[in-house]
Amino acid sequence: MKRNGFTLVELIAVLVILSIIGMLAAPNIINLMQTGKEGSFISDAEEMVSTATYMYKIQSARGFEESAFEEISQYQHRIYMKDLTGTIPESDPYGYTYDTSNSYISFEEPDDTETTETRTVKAYFKSCKKDESGSIIKCHCINATDENADATNIKNSYIVDCN
Repeated sequence: MKRNGFTLVELIAVLVILSIIGMLAAPNIINLMQTGKEGSFISDAEEMVSTATYMYKIQSARGFEESAFEEISQYQHRIYMKDLTGTIPESDPYGYTYDTSNSYISFEEPDDTETTETRTVKAYFKSCKKDESGSIIKCHCINATDENADATNIKNSYIVDCN
């Protein structure tokens, strides 16, 4: 007698093996996707800090009168995301919309011109998911401080849920 196809036991065994492989692989795949989104969010933040740093260097050479920078004190200036020039993303990798009116980069110069201290850069970025009525459901934030003023600390920041 010639046998065609697989028996029911063989098919069930294959399904069980594939299910076990799927259960083991799914958390790793989800984690990889999450890590990629976080990396992209932080990369967006680095790009915006770089743009703001460039604008700050130009503006500090010209003076801050009539500029996009808000003067917090004599030694501290802030620019909001909405005032950055260049291509600013509308949404983060999670699909949340950036809160451009409350996301900012601030620059703080040392108050003593004799010191060798460099400026401090502080960045705060917020993006939120809203429902159809415009009410905020959930927000993500990055809050980072960089003492070297070269945006390297942003890479070490992390994303938190905030509202």
